[in-house]
Amino acid sequence: MRMLPVTFVLGFAVMLAEASCGGTTYSPSDSPGDGGAEGANGEGSTSEGGADSGVPDARADGAADSAADALPSTLDVVLVIDSLFQNCMPIVSPDPVSVQGNLKITNKSASAVGPITFKNGAFLNAMTLAQIATFKLDTTTPIIQPGATSQALVEKKAGTMVPAGGCQTLTCGAEFVVELAYTGPGVPAGAVVRALATKNSCAF
Repeated sequence: MRMLPVTFVLGFAVMLAEASCGGTTYSPSDSPGDGGAEGANGEGSTSEGGADSGVPDARADGAADSAADALPSTLDVVLVIDSLFQNCMPIVSPDPVSVQGNLKITNKSASAVGPITFKNGAFLNAMTLAQIATFKLDTTTPIIQPGATSQALVEKKAGTMVPAGGCQTLTCGAEFVVELAYTGPGVPAGAVVRALATKNSCAF
């Protein structure tokens, strides 16, 4: 009986072993199971709603992208408060607070934005940013073309602060952050701008 060469027998055995395993050998780096393991332990996953976490990323959504042109990176809104004052001399009115300032809005997007309307404002605690009170204003910009800048005055409407607790609502001498909400064509829902903390000056 003729004997087969040892190398042929060994090679045939290896082929049989590979066939029983499906014919594909995976290294640790390209194994299909490794990707799932990395997503589970955080390695290789997208933080805060990445695809590996199973939570859709809003930034990758088409609707989100269409609104991105008016996000702060392309619509630069700066609020400067020139005066935060309340008249606490007798007789104190329910709403003795006055606010004056100015807005500077630069459109960095490729599309026109606006008119932009500022109607609702709030006073926030300078340390915690908790809302203390709200107020109304009436400021509207013209349509702002790409690359253009628009400026507007800001003035709180008298008698619109809620709650209207006289000089007890905003502490005299304390600092507050003025926040304004704004809306308009090309502006994403819920857009707000905040000024730097401003001292509340009072007259007695």
